[in-house]
Amino acid sequence: MTKRFYPRDRTFWIYNLSGWSMLMLVNAASLWLFKADILVNAPLVVFLAVAGIHGGLIFRRCLYTFGLINRKAIHLIIVGFLFSLAFGLMFGIITAMFERVILHVYLTEMKAEILQEISLAELFIITLIRNGAQLFMVMSIWCFLYIAFLLQGRSKAAELASARLEYSLKEAQLNSLAGQLNPHFLFNALNNIRFMMRKDIADAEQMLTGLSDILRYSLQGTRKTKVKLEEELDIVNRYLMLVKAQLGSKLKLVQEIAPACANALVPPLVLQMLVENAVKHGLGELKNGGELAIAIAGEKASLRITVINDYSQKTRGILDDGSTGLGLGNITKRLNILYPGKARLKTRATHGKFRVDILLPFEVQT
Repeated sequence: MTKRFYPRDRTFWIYNLSGWSMLMLVNAASLWLFKADILVNAPLVVFLAVAGIHGGLIFRRCLYTFGLINRKAIHLIIVGFLFSLAFGLMFGIITAMFERVILHVYLTEMKAEILQEISLAELFIITLIRNGAQLFMVMSIWCFLYIAFLLQGRSKAAELASARLEYSLKEAQLNSLAGQLNPHFLFNALNNIRFMMRKDIADAEQMLTGLSDILRYSLQGTRKTKVKLEEELDIVNRYLMLVKAQLGSKLKLVQEIAPACANALVPPLVLQMLVENAVKHGLGELKNGGELAIAIAGEKASLRITVINDYSQKTRGILDDGSTGLGLGNITKRLNILYPGKARLKTRATHGKFRVDILLPFEVQT
């Protein structure tokens, strides 16, 4: 991630220029108070402020360019200390050379007086240490203040992301419940359970338990940001059991789940909402039913979730209008919050098949 070298943030410049201007005033007052030589010291005061301003910009650019901006606080402090040390040393060398040139060209009488007490080499070292130490201290303060500002902004961003995630999870919960508490779905589910009670009490109890588990899982979905894939699949299969009872042979189910992915972590309700979307906007609109395929596999450091379903021309009109059905917008928002820049959701409709692919980082519970 890169940033402009000269940021457009007005607040940044107000604080930055105010701080260095105050330092210039303090140094100028010191020159006047101690009656120092203006020709030698005035340019150094200005150069100190200009170097400090650009040093801060270089430090900021390095954090973004080398991907250090999201490192831990202790790492940022160490980087700030080392940068200030290197920058102060460079400033000390440059200013020592500058003073040496000024003494040699313009202030020959002062040079003769100084050389009676110390050598030019000693003067060079003293100047280097004095000026370098000054900029090192000031630059360290600047870096640490900037790091504190970054950490504060990071904390606020984390709080905002957490709030957005909580809102998104609640929205997913409501969307899922809206699909499951749909009068048509509930009527068919309960009617099928009633019919099954006359035929097989054990199967009827299993269906009733499945419906209860689905509703409970949806209500508890906001308590965790990620769950094991096997937990999500269990609820999806319970949901499909009820759908199967309703659609019968019209539902052709194909599942290809890689065993190694069972413990992978996924956002709760994501797969369930994809399957609900496929049933409601795809298979539910087909008179003769159709096929629903679920495929989950690991790809290097990523987890790919794919749901493919048949759909009708009526649904095709919905897709052409830009709608991708129940909850896909919510899923996209949650993926962006949980895996910023590392996850994506793609949809494609071709030859009577609607396909949703989700690619996210492969994570396991530690």
